[in-house]
Amino acid sequence: MERGLARPALAHYHSFGHALIYIPRAAELIRRLGEGVAAPLLLSLVRSIVTGFREDLIPEFRYYSKAFPVLASAQKGWSPCSRISSALIHLKPWL
Repeated sequence: MERGLARPALAHYHSFGHALIYIPRAAELIRRLGEGVAAPLLLSLVRSIVTGFREDLIPEFRYYSKAFPVLASAQKGWSPCSRISSALIHLKPWL
């Protein structure tokens, strides 16, 4: 579940990254409360991902749109956290 939702959540610095935070939290909540909460919780999470904003279009965050092609061209098996950090440092968005 988490891998399948991570890709759209990572797209375009989606909703300031909140969608990416909610995915493991939703999985944790399902584990704690049981499968009975999975359907409504996942429907809500997917709806928020589908209707979220592309924050990479905001001028202050435009360097994120340059980071994603760097990540996509990275070797297979990349870790989102380490690759995002190195890509953003490489792009020097503060310049």
